[in-house]
Amino acid sequence: MTRAIPIVFVQVIDPVGGGLVSNLARPEGNLTGFLNFEYAIAAKWLTLLKEIAPRVSRATILRDPALGVAAGLVGAIRAWRPCWAMESTLASVHDAGETERGD
Repeated sequence: MTRAIPIVFVQVIDPVGGGLVSNLARPEGNLTGFLNFEYAIAAKWLTLLKEIAPRVSRATILRDPALGVAAGLVGAIRAWRPCWAMESTLASVHDAGETERGD
């Protein structure tokens, strides 16, 4: 990769996890870009869940381990769950069939 030519990435799933930049706030060097979503949106999902069902104390996070975005989203959810006094478990699913069977 060149360090002399400015590079703008678009729709990269996880530029930090992929090693393109050290962090999103200050990407450093000649790389910059944007994402379609931010991992912090996972905190909003927990907020919505607690508003819809305030007594929920446990949740299962379904993720496809083949998708690079999964690790960042799971990390964001786990960082926020103490704020909502929520226990969470992680379930890896690869397709809708596994979700239906509860694999």
